[in-house]
Amino acid sequence: PLPGSTGTQIVPWQSPDLRARTNIEVPPDHVADVSEPITMTLEQIMDQAVEYVENSLPLELLTTRRDPWLFAAVRERLCSPEATRLTGLLAHLLYWTVFGHLRTPERRLPQPSQQSLVLTLQELWSRHSDPGRPSKGSRRGDLLARDSPTGVCFVLPVFILALKRGVESVFHTQYAKAFNDIHDGAALAAALVDQLNVLVMNIFDPDCVYASFGALDGSADAIRLWRKLNVLQMKLGLTPATKMLGREFRTTPMMLLLMNGDGGAPENPKTRKLLQKSASDVVLATVSAS
Repeated sequence: PLPGSTGTQIVPWQSPDLRARTNIEVPPDHVADVSEPITMTLEQIMDQAVEYVENSLPLELLTTRRDPWLFAAVRERLCSPEATRLTGLLAHLLYWTVFGHLRTPERRLPQPSQQSLVLTLQELWSRHSDPGRPSKGSRRGDLLARDSPTGVCFVLPVFILALKRGVESVFHTQYAKAFNDIHDGAALAAALVDQLNVLVMNIFDPDCVYASFGALDGSADAIRLWRKLNVLQMKLGLTPATKMLGREFRTTPMMLLLMNGDGGAPENPKTRKLLQKSASDVVLATVSAS
């Protein structure tokens, strides 16, 4: 949303200005409340997830496939303990990213703890997004597999969507007074969503492959918005050629974190050269809290 108006503006998540606004300012009346870290339990987060997945998530509108087995498998996975823990840990990381500045330096999350948190999130995402096939010929396992026909174009985008919604719900529940403030609540919520999108992109989806649904991209409005977004991305140097090169040389975010999370580069010069060609610098910035 544009400040002071009812219009909207397209801003790429890769925008340096958006990434620079990690510290979200909170109205003075709500600083004391928001200064306290998230205290919701995993049981509460799971209850919210089950309520949303079973009663509000419009899976059937996000794909052209009509497969009850697929929808049942996805809903079951979204209510799993792995999904619940992933939501809770990502909410904590987002809190320390956007509201950590409200606390005194000695009461903030130490950088080593933040690095460990990011690595744990990567491990959980790996297990959650590709649970594997329980047994040979298992239909449910085949439907959810990352390399299945529905994996990249439907299943993983649904996982990302549900994860973001779950984290947003945690904040709105924990800090209800701040986000329901009649004067500043809407702006606070918009800033939170922006930083949540950036954080998920940095850690899980550097190319934003899982940020859209093919079934929704064919309308005239969607095509028009994609064209505008592509123009803005090219102004940032994200041309089709640079995106292709980035995907060609990139290691996975988890591997980058494992090799650079301690602050030191790999000893092998060939390995260092390969990593320098990677376009996943945002991942390293996240793990180093820079």
